[in-house]
Amino acid sequence: MSSLSYFTPAREEELLWSGNAGAATGPQPSTLGGEEARRFYQSLIEEGDGGERRGMEQRARENRRGRASRQQASTTSATTELEGLRLLRCAQEGDLSGVRGLLSRGVDVNFQDSWWWTGVMCAAAAGQRGVVRLLLQQGAAWVGVVDTQGRDARELARMAGHSGVLEELDHYGSPWSVVVNIDSP
Repeated sequence: MSSLSYFTPAREEELLWSGNAGAATGPQPSTLGGEEARRFYQSLIEEGDGGERRGMEQRARENRRGRASRQQASTTSATTELEGLRLLRCAQEGDLSGVRGLLSRGVDVNFQDSWWWTGVMCAAAAGQRGVVRLLLQQGAAWVGVVDTQGRDARELARMAGHSGVLEELDHYGSPWSVVVNIDSP
C-alpha cells in the first residue's frame, strides 16, 4: 500500500543545508575582514560633503533629544500610574489625608487601574464611607462607571453589605433615585 508523502529527500549538492559546508562545491563568497570593512565605511563618510556630515550630526542630536523626551514622558506616565494606584490604595484603606494629599498634587480623581477600578469603587467595596463622600465631593464620577466585570461602585458596596456607602452614593445621584418636586402644580 502506498501513501502520499510531502517529504523531498536531499540531493548531494544540498549538503550545505546540513551544516557540512566543506562538502559544497563551487565558489564561496568572499568575506571582508574587519580592517577592510572599516576602510569601506570610512571612505563612505569621507566622500560625503560637509553638509551631509552636519545633517547626520544634527539628526544624531535630535535623536538624543527625542530619546530624552520619550524617557521623560515614560517616567511621567509611570509616575502618574504610581500616584493613581496610591490613590486607590488610600481609598481602600480609608486614608482620608492620603487621598486629600494625592488629589491636591493633581492626581486624577477618576483614575482607573487595569481592571478599571476607581477610587470610589475601592472605597465602596471596602466600606469607606468618608472616602466615598470626599471623592464624590471632589467630582468623582461613579454613575455608569463600571469595572471589567460590569460592576459599579453601588454594586460593589451592595455585594459587600456596606449600607452606609449605599446611602452616600444615593445622596450623590443614584441612577435609581427619582427626584419628585411636590411643590409644582
